[in-house]
Amino acid sequence: MEIIVKANENQLKEGKRDMCNALLELMKDELDEKREEGIKEGESLGENRINQLILKLSELNRTDEILKAAADREYQKKLLKEFGL
Repeated sequence: MEIIVKANENQLKEGKRDMCNALLELMKDELDEKREEGIKEGESLGENRINQLILKLSELNRTDEILKAAADREYQKKLLKEFGL
């Protein structure tokens, strides 16, 4: 009896997995599109943060730090935190 129950559990799990895979396949195009939109939005937000940082450094006559921030990611992160960006 226990063998039958385990076999049915395995079939149920496989059936759920097959159903999930089928749903993923049906929604693949939409999911890919949403993923692309998310990537583009993230890139845009990142670009805006860096542009704001450059403008702020320029306003404060800290232009030498613009190049340093571009070359050194850790320094860039430090500056972004400093300016609340």
